[in-house]
Amino acid sequence: LLELSPTALLEFPQINNEKCTLTMYNSQGILVRKIENITTNKITIEKDNLMNGLFFVQLQSDQQIISTGKLIVE
Repeated sequence: LLELSPTALLEFPQINNEKCTLTMYNSQGILVRKIENITTNKITIEKDNLMNGLFFVQLQSDQQIISTGKLIVE
């Protein structure tokens, strides 16, 4: 569980230079952000226009889900 200020740095397991996609859903299951073509194990998420609340994130490659987590935006 991570609290999101103006930005948050997400780190996840090594992805072996595969192109991955990070999806972010609000607590109602609605997709609010999608970041494609991630090739490193770190990414910065910006609060931008996200409303306060709980968000679920998922990182996946073409073949599998690599990592999941939660973010709190205040």
